[in-house]
Formats: sequence, structure tokens, C-alpha cells
Amino acid sequence: MKINCRIGSLETSVCESVVLLGCVTEGDTLSEAIDMAEDALGIYLYSLKKDGEPYPEPSNPTNIKAEGRDFVVLIEYDEMAYIHMR
Repeated sequence: MKINCRIGSLETSVCESVVLLGCVTEGDTLSEAIDMAEDALGIYLYSLKKDGEPYPEPSNPTNIKAEGRDFVVLIEYDEMAYIHMR
């Protein structure tokens, strides 16, 4: 699943999903925002599975438009590791 991460204007880093509507998180640093994005992605995808909803198709990172200081980063999701963490 691809997450579009961008640098926020309030000295925070905001990560928002390109294909998971409403999946947005932030952190005080870029590293923290990416860690939070991993957790947000896990919660979102686990909820879809629990509700019997299909996962959306991952987006192609070359099709994602990044402007200014925005950039695209791959956020990993390992379902088994996520479930065992909980």
C-alpha cells in the first residue's frame, strides 16, 4: 500500500494515503510520522479485513503527483506482525 507523505506547514510531518480515504496521520518529525503511518495503515487494513471489505488496489508510485516538498514513500504492512503486536 502506498502512502503519500508530505512536510506540513506547521513544522510537523503529515502522512496521508493516496488510496485509503481518510487515512491521515502526523508526527513531530518525519521519522515519527512514518512510524505513525505504519500504525494507521495497520489499523485501517485490519478494520477492512474484520468488516469483510476488500483491500483497495495499491497505487503506482509513479502516478502520484508530489508538489513542493511533498514526496512519496512506501509504508510496509505485515498483517501477521501487526496482529501479534496487538
